[in-house]
Amino acid sequence: MIKTFLIAIILGAALNVTAQMAITVPAEYEKNDGVILTWPYSPSLDSVIAEISGLAAASGEVWLLYNPDSVVTDTNDIRTFLMATGNNFDNIGFVPAYTNTFFIREYGPVTGYGVFDQTLVRYFGDPLFDGYSRPQDDSVPHQLANFWQADYVQYNLAFESGNIVTDGEKNLFASTGLLQENLPLSEQEVSARISAIYNVSNVTFLTAPEHSGGGAMKSLDMFVKLLDSETILITEIPDTLPDYFLIENNVQTIQNLTNTYEAPYKIVRVMAAPLDNGKYDTTLSGELRSYTNALILNNLILIPSYGNSEYDSAAYYVYKNNTYGMTVKMVDARKLSVLHAAVHTVTKERPQEHFLRINHKKVEGAQEYQGEEFTIHCLASGDDVIDNMWLHYRFNHDTTWQKTMVHLVCPTHYGIIENVQLTDTIHYYLDATEINGTTITYPLSAPDGYFTFWFDVTGINSNETFRLKPAIYPNPVLNYVKVSNLPVNKEVNYQIVDLSGKAFQSGRVNAGGSIKLADNLTPGMYVLNLQVGNRIENIKFIKR
Repeated sequence: MIKTFLIAIILGAALNVTAQMAITVPAEYEKNDGVILTWPYSPSLDSVIAEISGLAAASGEVWLLYNPDSVVTDTNDIRTFLMATGNNFDNIGFVPAYTNTFFIREYGPVTGYGVFDQTLVRYFGDPLFDGYSRPQDDSVPHQLANFWQADYVQYNLAFESGNIVTDGEKNLFASTGLLQENLPLSEQEVSARISAIYNVSNVTFLTAPEHSGGGAMKSLDMFVKLLDSETILITEIPDTLPDYFLIENNVQTIQNLTNTYEAPYKIVRVMAAPLDNGKYDTTLSGELRSYTNALILNNLILIPSYGNSEYDSAAYYVYKNNTYGMTVKMVDARKLSVLHAAVHTVTKERPQEHFLRINHKKVEGAQEYQGEEFTIHCLASGDDVIDNMWLHYRFNHDTTWQKTMVHLVCPTHYGIIENVQLTDTIHYYLDATEINGTTITYPLSAPDGYFTFWFDVTGINSNETFRLKPAIYPNPVLNYVKVSNLPVNKEVNYQIVDLSGKAFQSGRVNAGGSIKLADNLTPGMYVLNLQVGNRIENIKFIKR
């Protein structure tokens, strides 16, 4: 039987459980059962939802909400439409629910894990959403809790999931629009309530842009996306637009924070696409073609496309280069962007039934060589006893993974890679299993995705090799390209070639420096090669 709880009850229970059993709302990039969408009943929009459903079904369950009073209560018409668009029903299910719109991200359940009857269980949380005169939308979390016989929690704050970006542990970013939405509560009161709901230690309000399109909700997911607990993707717009400095101030705010591992975030930029006329909207009611409004579903990322091959391709490579082997697919979002939405707005992930997480600060790039044993530190936490945990690794160009047991000790677990040589490049990933059978890998794309590190032959303190994967922005590029994550106090050799390998430009660049593109670079795709010692990094970019 479904149980209804107030958030205060959940939090009270949390005071009496261990850290491993803490109340939590997981981040989007953690493991999910699948994704929820609402069927629009509009021919032009049905095709978009059908495409998203078909792609998402490869990485999790898909649940389509349909109107139970409709003449298609048996869902035959929807099934016929899905079949006509090339989808099968292996992972697609149907859920009767009353809705006003199909923007499920804004009103869908904020699903977490809480203690109800002595154990940590998944519950469906319900934000206050009735300020928009859409009572059926506002009732969806309760409807779904009833349908799935899940525990139900009522929150004491009005917010939309599109205005919240969280790592599920330390940091939560919220749009300043939430402050207006919850007047007369003060900023401190709003911060305290949202900290309690998400169980995070730090809430940062980012100023919502007013002159970049995106609509009245000023959704934060149009500008910011957490790719993992250490990496934040942020929308970039031309410096001639009125919101440019506002967005850059938000970037500076994030740069001053530390992640859950007390290290600065890796910030990656992606340029928003212009409209078909080559311009950008400068009003709140205009259209914003954002690439951060994307869905992460286990080993899959669905990102919007806008029919602009240069900008779409650049966004694709930004995601591919920063998500460790995840599958990246694009969905034409032009029919959504005119409604101030994109892929993220019309989807809502449902976390897996049992809570299981691997905390691990990625080991990447050049490391100090400390002998033939290299230790990987991590921590698995969940709603049940961890049965086993493994570290998988391979050397250089090996294709076969080796594995070694991760020792489940406190305060951190650890696994040891043996027989390590100074010249080795090492690839690795982690997995964990609870005694109830729940499993997880980190990254979720493993074994196709993994982390890579090597050793600094020239000396780790000389800053003569890459510590983090270099990044460039903007992308596409007009005249200048900025380069980040290069070794400090050292110039790096670069070369620009086309996809056939023909060289067009070469020189040297400092960390944080800019490269002026040569006049003979015509619009198209190029590769920036960066070299330090014998280590080369390649970054694709588009010249516009």
